[in-house]
Amino acid sequence: MRGWVTAVVLWAGNALAHVVPFDFVAPSGVGQATQGGKTTLQWVDGMDPQGLAAFQLFASRGGLPPDAPPARDLTLSDAGLPVNEPSNVFEWVTSGLAPGCAQPFAVMQDTIEGETVRPSRGVLRIRPEDGGNEPPALWVVTPPDEPPAADGTLQVRVKVVDPDDVGAVTLSWTRGDAGGFLAGPLPVPDGGGLLSYPLRRGELPPGAAFLRAEVVGFDGQRCAVWWPGVLQGPDDAGPA
Repeated sequence: MRGWVTAVVLWAGNALAHVVPFDFVAPSGVGQATQGGKTTLQWVDGMDPQGLAAFQLFASRGGLPPDAPPARDLTLSDAGLPVNEPSNVFEWVTSGLAPGCAQPFAVMQDTIEGETVRPSRGVLRIRPEDGGNEPPALWVVTPPDEPPAADGTLQVRVKVVDPDDVGAVTLSWTRGDAGGFLAGPLPVPDGGGLLSYPLRRGELPPGAAFLRAEVVGFDGQRCAVWWPGVLQGPDDAGPA
């Protein structure tokens, strides 16, 4: 029986040694929301002495799968933002966009490393401009390197924000085009809160898999994210 394997996954078209440092600071987790039809993204990056790297900002409405390129549902910026530009902030104007959950990411273009995707470590809520129902959002707050308990159980902790509704969370595993149900619907208190689910290794298929969490509000609005770790199911021949 193998132990859990956890890792942060950076999707890239090619495995290359040269990587330009780039990490999002905001959004982080689940707390950020638009105000007055806009919000601010922030990141830290490293120097690009040769000036070869530039990026473009996008956002996915359905989360960022760790084992595949994400959907470019929303285009936030023009192409060609230089890594060496010193401000490291971007004001995203969301006026006219449908309310909901979005997870930003950067697509880095570099003549040495090719194209890579740099995910944010959080989601933001695009709020309705007309004062309508607030959309939900969630984030798996279990650290990707957290070890399981002695019995092999991993505590999956999910933070939910849902200001206007009583929602429910569903957990599932994914692997490429495959996937399966794990738990749910797990009820969320009115306004949101922190949920915890004891995930047993035996609930997973053999081999590596990824964890997807989705919240659905009372009005049907939803938000989905992937945990940035890797789950390891039981060996084919071993017990859970």
